[in-house]
Amino acid sequence: MGTKKETICCLCNEPIKGQVYKKGRKVYCENCIEKEDINWFDWCNLYEYIKKLYNVDKVSVRIMTQLHRYKKENKLTDYGILNTLIYVHEINTNIKIDTEMDTVGIIPYYYDEASKYFQNKERISEQAEYVNDNEKEINITSRVSFKIENNQKELDIGGEWEE
Repeated sequence: MGTKKETICCLCNEPIKGQVYKKGRKVYCENCIEKEDINWFDWCNLYEYIKKLYNVDKVSVRIMTQLHRYKKENKLTDYGILNTLIYVHEINTNIKIDTEMDTVGIIPYYYDEASKYFQNKERISEQAEYVNDNEKEINITSRVSFKIENNQKELDIGGEWEE
């Protein structure tokens, strides 16, 4: 019987006990993958969303090339691209898109609009948290007392009454 080979992290050179993360030909532990590439999990989320969107097991080379070009030439981030796709396909339903065709090509056109939407959403949620944190329950009770006095005055009408 053969022995099971331990997987060693390329960065810390320690055996990987949990999830193994592959980047190219190298393998990393969870702590080291974040040190190696801060945007690793954003990329993974984007990749999985595109697979779900196209209903495929592997994203095509054409789409991967397009995404790489957007990141390099347009300085777009994986997180921003993912949010743009979510905005176009799930939030703004006025945009008509055929998922059989190229949906990644629309990213540069809606990137700024999606970015503003998510920034406003974040700002509003922060304001809501601030309001909820400063919310205090105040009980106001009032005691109103009415003092009714029976003030009767005699009026001088000036004259006598005749009937």
